[in-house]
Amino acid sequence: MEEIKLCIELIAGVLSAAISVAFDIYVGYRLAEIKLTGYRDRIFAFGLCILAILMAMQGRWETNAASVVELILFTWYYRKYGLVKVSGAFMVGLLIDFLYDLIIVFLQRIPNISELMLSLCTLGLSIVYYPLCILLIKHFRQWLLQRLEDQCRKIFWSLLAYSFCSLMVVNLINVFLDEAKPSVIVYSYLSIGQAAFIWIVYYTLRRAEDSRFKAQLHQQKQKELEEYANYLEQSEDNLRAFRHDYRNLLNSLKVSAAEGNVQELLDKLERYSAENLDSQALLKYKDTNHI
Repeated sequence: MEEIKLCIELIAGVLSAAISVAFDIYVGYRLAEIKLTGYRDRIFAFGLCILAILMAMQGRWETNAASVVELILFTWYYRKYGLVKVSGAFMVGLLIDFLYDLIIVFLQRIPNISELMLSLCTLGLSIVYYPLCILLIKHFRQWLLQRLEDQCRKIFWSLLAYSFCSLMVVNLINVFLDEAKPSVIVYSYLSIGQAAFIWIVYYTLRRAEDSRFKAQLHQQKQKELEEYANYLEQSEDNLRAFRHDYRNLLNSLKVSAAEGNVQELLDKLERYSAENLDSQALLKYKDTNHI
């Protein structure tokens, strides 16, 4: 019976670690827009998975070490795609992993829970938790890509790195949580709260900046529309004058043609065209010509 329990615990632990590592690598490839184009990439991804799984199965310390090793190796191998983008994309998956680890810590605090039950709960949580996170990643993928590629990408990356380090420290402290002093426990939760607060501040500032940019863009478009409206009014006035001048020009051309003054007729046409027909006039507001 004990052997069966140990076998079930081992299988559940391996599957949980495999799902976690596979999720990290999936998020890294997905957000960094990296495709497995050759056998070398496939061998690297497979080897990284095996290495991380083997390290994670050794214990809590090794699990955190596996996260750091994954991040370093993945960033180094795909550095040509941009260090900020690649490392930031992978850290998103690791942060989700750390939140999962915190949930497991609370499960471990359930009184009288057996190792077998804990392993099964961990596996069940993995099966539910990571698919939901994949759906969230797909939903917010464009938003995350913009943050990893825009002018403020280094700020966004710094927040990811800070959150990554904070949650990793909290996870390491949880290894000894049973023996930790209250001050250490308070520090752990303060670190989580501080990281959450920084993200709230960042999100608020970004929304304010985006609103300001949209307002400036709206004002610029409004100014262009006003200038274009004035241009149309002026063009309408010029059109009225053109119709009047056109009638006079036709009468003058008829007289010149009747008298046989062909050269005078051509000179009048050329002079009128140069004075009244500007081929570049409509190019001034080319962005609004089809309103």
